[in-house]
Amino acid sequence: MSRKIFTLITFAAFLLNFFALNSVAFAKDDFGKWLDLNSKGRDYAEKGKYDKALQTFNKILQSYPNEFPFSSVDFLPPNKATILTNIGSTYLRMNDTDKALEYLNQAVAVKSDFAPIYNALGAVYYKLADYDKAAENFNKAIELNENYAEALGNLKNTYIKSDNRNAENWNDLGNSYFKFEDYKQAIKCFDKAVEIVPNDSTLLKNRGLAYFNLKDYNAALENFSGALKFKPDDTRILSLVGQTYFNLENYNKAAEYSQKVLAINPKEISALNILADSYSKLGENDKAVETYKKIVELNPKTATAWYNLSKFYYNSGDYENAAACGENAVKIDENYAEAWELLGDSYSELSDIWSQKYNEHEKFYNKNENSYTPKERREIAEKGLEYITKAREYTKKVSETLDARLKINGRIFESAMGSIIRPSTRGNYFYILGSVTDA
Repeated sequence: MSRKIFTLITFAAFLLNFFALNSVAFAKDDFGKWLDLNSKGRDYAEKGKYDKALQTFNKILQSYPNEFPFSSVDFLPPNKATILTNIGSTYLRMNDTDKALEYLNQAVAVKSDFAPIYNALGAVYYKLADYDKAAENFNKAIELNENYAEALGNLKNTYIKSDNRNAENWNDLGNSYFKFEDYKQAIKCFDKAVEIVPNDSTLLKNRGLAYFNLKDYNAALENFSGALKFKPDDTRILSLVGQTYFNLENYNKAAEYSQKVLAINPKEISALNILADSYSKLGENDKAVETYKKIVELNPKTATAWYNLSKFYYNSGDYENAAACGENAVKIDENYAEAWELLGDSYSELSDIWSQKYNEHEKFYNKNENSYTPKERREIAEKGLEYITKAREYTKKVSETLDARLKINGRIFESAMGSIIRPSTRGNYFYILGSVTDA
């Protein structure tokens, strides 16, 4: 609730300032009145006070018949279309489907790319048991906003209600939930699709990916293995099997399946990465570094390739090479936070090494100071200066990597703050009356 209030206050203030500066021909508080009336109308409808809801929404149409500025921006309500949609949704709650369709079609005429209209239209056709049209409109809503959770749920309920036996429909819905990162719902949809067409490698692969993202690797492996029965040479599925075995810490099997991929396509980067990582875990460092280098040769301008090689060198204690590869990674992608962190760690280790060398050098020198000739003392002092200079150089580089990481974090923070002032697309639009179907 506080986030929504913050959103409304922020943009109400913004718009009022803009209107004052540009002499827009309506009162400064019109936008605030609009929001207040719309909120009241929604509350009335949700409490079953439909006559008052309709009176309130119609009052907005009469008072503010024209669009406000910026109504095309995605985080501001497209006013007339919003109100018409809310009126249509209210009539739907009253079971007056004719009136609901009348107002919702008017809303489409005002703004044809506004997803909530189609969600509401879908709910009307669902009520009329016209499940084909209901699904068509819910799909249109999802097409306009792939993160529209309510429309996704409504489409799923429509398929269930109509006993939809089209595997492609269930697969598409599963993919929509997958994009939405709702993997449990995605699996339920893929289950329906597999039930209809049990011998389809794509459906099994998709269900496996959903299980993989839930970290249920055994279930993922079962689905990927099932998919391979129908497409034994599919490099994508073979790579997924290899990655799943790797996550299950079965590195020999991970390497085996990666090699199967590379036998078909020697330049398959995902398989090379799994193979290199598997060799590293198995302690076969020569094979690991050879494979990492091959990835870099194939993708010299890919930051991730340099980062992975840097990580291998770092874990092997070769901090000089780790730093050199890390430098290449951040040159390619200056916003690569993980690469900057690893580069900083590499320089920190190098700084410690050279500091330790300097301290041991000083300790040895002080212990035997009287036994050296002037020339030897000068040479020892020069060597000590070399050590401390190296240590300071690497310490400075650690500081530079920290500065880079702070800048990246600052940009991430600014981006996050920018998203806070927008209503989430995962739920209902805050100014639209919901029209949820039941299963």
